[in-house]
Amino acid sequence: MRFYREDYRALYAPGGPGPVWDRARQVGAQLATRYKHFERVYDVGTGTGGALHAFHEAGRTVSGVDLGEEYLAYGRKRLPRAELICGTEDDLPDGEADLVLALDTIEHRPDLLGALRAHRAKLAPGGVLVINVPALVSTVQTYHGLRQYVQIAHCWHFTITTLRAACAAAGLSCRGVEYGVVECHPIEPVPHVPDYSVAAHTVALLNQAAGLDREVPRMRAPYTAPTGD
Repeated sequence: MRFYREDYRALYAPGGPGPVWDRARQVGAQLATRYKHFERVYDVGTGTGGALHAFHEAGRTVSGVDLGEEYLAYGRKRLPRAELICGTEDDLPDGEADLVLALDTIEHRPDLLGALRAHRAKLAPGGVLVINVPALVSTVQTYHGLRQYVQIAHCWHFTITTLRAACAAAGLSCRGVEYGVVECHPIEPVPHVPDYSVAAHTVALLNQAAGLDREVPRMRAPYTAPTGD
């Protein structure tokens, strides 16, 4: 956590909180239109809280957590009714959120399935988790090559197939999947999938993209993911 408290923003957002706020606010405006009937919204890894701005302006109850106090302070000045906490999702109540946002965050979490399950626990009945991650397919366009994509801050790398598999392992059903945004709903009961199977499949796909592997092994039972997107 020290890395995210002290070093991350200097490395990846040298322009300060302003540009981060602007980009997140644009994303949040689109989501607020799509999920306009949801009353209580959490944003995990909220940064400045920009993604909550449109929900806040619409009178929704919004809460965000992040490890960067400077960025949270920037957001508090602009979102006076928002609850912006320096901490993690553990600092938010379970079972109360109609909508949980995890925008460009889960790829940073060493315990991927633990993070997804923790997000799932925050949802109220009928709640939705919205995930956004960098797509492995866009390495050239976005990161100018695989080497830059595989950076110190990212623990995981996704295609739609591997993201679906990870969500299923965490008890989440993916709906409305597209490159950019994934909408997830809780599954009951939670299926048992060995944690290592998701990691192995993700690594295999990464190796293939780098030209190190000719074949991508299928996910192990009981969940079998398709080999392509």
